[in-house]
Amino acid sequence: QPPGEGALPDFSRPSRATFGTVLDLIDARVRMQFQGREEPVVLGPLWSTSEPGLLRAALPLIMANLTATSSDVIPGRININLAPPSILYGIPGLDPSVADAIIDFRPADPLEPDDEQYRYETWLLADGVVTLEEMKALMPFVTCGGDVFKAQVVGYLGGGIPAVRHEVTLDATVRPARVLFWRDMSHLGRGFDADVLTGGEASALGLPGF
Repeated sequence: QPPGEGALPDFSRPSRATFGTVLDLIDARVRMQFQGREEPVVLGPLWSTSEPGLLRAALPLIMANLTATSSDVIPGRININLAPPSILYGIPGLDPSVADAIIDFRPADPLEPDDEQYRYETWLLADGVVTLEEMKALMPFVTCGGDVFKAQVVGYLGGGIPAVRHEVTLDATVRPARVLFWRDMSHLGRGFDADVLTGGEASALGLPGF
């Protein structure tokens, strides 16, 4: 019998389950003792793979609001929305066919996806690319976010020459962000078309292609 309305769990009893990932909540049933009842009650699952539509809607909420770790920073995960094929093929336990599917189905704009689903690595599960157990196995290695950024910074005068070009990698897991890598690439030239650097204004204004 389900607990009555307003029934409270007996929090004096210690929990026995350990979660390795928030995905352990999916298809999970919980045996819970409620105050004033002699026998425990089996509850759940809250979300089930047998209801893919409801699960798809719930996954972004689960990933945005729940965690199974107390760490402030989780290092070393690969952004599946950005990684080149050579990196995807090297992810432990990832079948090459899944890597190919990631390349085919990931959003065209990985930084601003139209569907919130693609802000989290669990889009692989939501879209049926992997099973629940396969997704759990991949979780320690993949992400769709991150706070480490790589950029090339180009400074130039109106005519485009001289130009200064630097490459930098920034770690924004700390405040202020710290520089992990920096190098001067000015000797390689500007490296970008004038319209790229001016947001298309070079052609519109009739400026030379410098």
